[in-house]
Amino acid sequence: MKSVLLLVWTLFLLYVMGLSIFLLSADRLYVEKYMGIKTNNTVSLFVKPTTKILPKYNLGKGDYAKYQYLSKSGQWIYVLYKGEVLTAKTDQLRVKYIKYKSNFISTLSIYLSIIVSLLFFVITLFKVKISSSSSKKMSILNGQYLQDIKKLSILNDQHLLGITRLDKRLIERQKVLNTIVDDCDFFKNKCSLVESENKKLQKRIKAFKEELDSAEIVKQQVIKKLKQELDEFYKEESLTIVHPSITDMKTSEARLVTQLDKQVQEGLIFGVDFKHDRYENILKGRKFEIFIATWLTKELGFEIEEWSPDKGFEQDILVKSNLNPDLIVSNSTGEKFGIECKYRSKYFKQNETEFSWGTTYQGKRYERFQGEKNYPVYVCLGVFGTADNPESFSMLSIKKLIDKSFKKKFSKASSEQFVVSKANIEALDESSNSLFSALEPIN
Repeated sequence: MKSVLLLVWTLFLLYVMGLSIFLLSADRLYVEKYMGIKTNNTVSLFVKPTTKILPKYNLGKGDYAKYQYLSKSGQWIYVLYKGEVLTAKTDQLRVKYIKYKSNFISTLSIYLSIIVSLLFFVITLFKVKISSSSSKKMSILNGQYLQDIKKLSILNDQHLLGITRLDKRLIERQKVLNTIVDDCDFFKNKCSLVESENKKLQKRIKAFKEELDSAEIVKQQVIKKLKQELDEFYKEESLTIVHPSITDMKTSEARLVTQLDKQVQEGLIFGVDFKHDRYENILKGRKFEIFIATWLTKELGFEIEEWSPDKGFEQDILVKSNLNPDLIVSNSTGEKFGIECKYRSKYFKQNETEFSWGTTYQGKRYERFQGEKNYPVYVCLGVFGTADNPESFSMLSIKKLIDKSFKKKFSKASSEQFVVSKANIEALDESSNSLFSALEPIN
């Protein structure tokens, strides 16, 4: 009989413990768990599993959040609180009560049930093992057992009362949640109105964009026309002029300035800046050519046979005469020679001992021109001051200049330049020779 009683109590204990483990560890699809704080301190609830951001809510004493799932690392636990899935450190929360089949069960009640069942099991085991001679002691123990049961019953009643109070608080929180839902509906209606206004605004933007596209087409057509006019002007200005006077050269310069100013002003109307450093260099080159032509004709009595205006135009226009030196001049004895005018307002790349006077292609081209025409070619290099009144200028034989120059590049993408030192310029200068009487042999 005693063995049967012991077996019954053993099975009952296993049932209670198994049910308790199921309720405490079951997936949230079957059992809803509500988490509370472990200590009296508040617990921070975050949107993401990191403490580097501000918490969305703080869970205080008496607050509960519905368990959702545990992170893979086990360090964060996800809960549902105020309609949002948030997360907190796992070691800061514990299960306060569970809901199973519409019944709220305090975890403390479950633990108490386990203790009571275990206690019953221990008492039964003790009663089975004890000898019949110990009946008096068993009676005393049974009395103590009954007292413990009574105390446990009182504790259980207290926890049931706590659950009832918790139910009332949940009802109050549900009312608050309903209020929040109503507010959300209100704002949803507001969002619908805003979306409607946004659609109207998008239509207006689309119409405005179509107008801008049309204006851009007109703008591009005008710009194309301006560029074509500039190309035609450059073609005319790039033609070689035979026996030009200084007045002819100055008139050409004035036309160039007027045309460039016109293009810049008309371009600005459409937001296009035609002004470029290359234009300034073209004007400087033109002024220096006129300065040297004036010096040759007025002071030395030379005659300008041909003038090929500055080759600085970058409009993809190839004029054969522009491959020649700027000036072809002759002296009183009829001897001809070519002069390529180069003005430099600063040193090569801030180096205060060197000047760049042209690309390697230009230098070789002028040397080849000298061989073809069978008369000398000089590079007239003016430096500092202004283009129409340089601080100094030098007449440099192309052949000697190339021999004393070395090759450099501003950058990987730029053309290779001929660079000459200031000392070599002074050594090669022939401008002080009377009428260039000491012209070098061509061969």
